[in-house]
Amino acid sequence: MAALLEVRNLSKRFASRAGREPSPWIIQGLSFSVADGEFLTIVGPSGGGKTTILNMIAQIDTASSGEIIFQSKSAPVGDAKALKPGLDCQIGYVTQ
Repeated sequence: MAALLEVRNLSKRFASRAGREPSPWIIQGLSFSVADGEFLTIVGPSGGGKTTILNMIAQIDTASSGEIIFQSKSAPVGDAKALKPGLDCQIGYVTQ
């Protein structure tokens, strides 16, 4: 069965601010897949990157590197101007 969603080697680092050291990696090398009908739960401590992961999948924020593939279509990574929030209204999420 083909994956509905694939995340491959996803990484995120926020841009450094003037005069500051580069930010640490928020997410680095994350990979997983979700098949049609499966549920995915993301659990972790506050500040661990859970919402950042969801924002990158939903194309609200861009990843620094890696791949996001939804229904066999690659989402833009690394280019904020190419973002398509909700992947053209196909993805949404609700937080607790």
